[in-house]
Amino acid sequence: MGCTVGDARCWLTNGGFCTDYVENKARRGQGGKQAQLKPIEPGDVKKGDIAQFASRAHYSYVESVVKGKDGKPVAVNLSEYNYGTCLVDEQSMVTDKYKVINRRMAVPLSAVDGGFLRPR
Repeated sequence: MGCTVGDARCWLTNGGFCTDYVENKARRGQGGKQAQLKPIEPGDVKKGDIAQFASRAHYSYVESVVKGKDGKPVAVNLSEYNYGTCLVDEQSMVTDKYKVINRRMAVPLSAVDGGFLRPR
């Protein structure tokens, strides 16, 4: 990466934050336009939506949906950047998983405390 602690400009321009990841995934096939997002109900979540975690100021891309016996969504499988356990640069909110794709499986809908967003 080449960025150092305290060099916020470097971190911001290298594209390794969660927002960089979901923006790139959400706008695929849209000719480079910035994705417009609208809130949706958890029960309507589908592949391609964005999971928002308010308690952590974090966003993840919904790769697939886990459904219960009744066919309704109960959990999501996610992919993301910068979802680490160790802060490398606290001021810039850079973790040890900056620009690293992380996958989390079967995250309960109730754990997505900021709700879901759908790219338009």
